[in-house]
Amino acid sequence: MTCTTHHNACDCRQRAIDANLGRLLLSDLRYSMGRCSTAPHSCSEGIRQLWHMCDDAHRRFMLRDLREQFEMWERTDRKCPGVLGDDCDVQTWSELLAWMEAQR
Repeated sequence: MTCTTHHNACDCRQRAIDANLGRLLLSDLRYSMGRCSTAPHSCSEGIRQLWHMCDDAHRRFMLRDLREQFEMWERTDRKCPGVLGDDCDVQTWSELLAWMEAQR
């Protein structure tokens, strides 16, 4: 195996890992939105810690999903706790959204 082939194989494995990580974080985000527990905070922290390892497609999906949740929350006059959770959860998601947008 030549060095070039080895690097290409490593690149392929890394892209697969990045995509799998992106899917896991996206699933965590979707599960955690609307929860009134420790899930929003731990999900937010996980996304911040692993953002740089996610592929671009999953970063866009996470950003889109969080924006859509805020749009839905706004349409319900901020009265639907199931959309983003309690006030402390809304704050967590708001801070994460601002952070994610700053990473672009």
